[in-house]
Amino acid sequence: EVLKNWDEQYGDRITELVFIGIDMNCSLIEQSLDSCLLTEKEMKQDWDIFIDPIPAFTYSS
Repeated sequence: EVLKNWDEQYGDRITELVFIGIDMNCSLIEQSLDSCLLTEKEMKQDWDIFIDPIPAFTYSS
């Protein structure tokens, strides 16, 4: 199943989130997640311009 959705440039691009709860506002959840997506213009820009809020991982000995 992974291979049928394989992207030559990015590889496996499938991510699934599952929300379990009662009386959740599905529309609000979808809107909030959609607002996090990059625009077409942002996708074409260099990735260096985006701030990475997660520090680089380093191994400790």
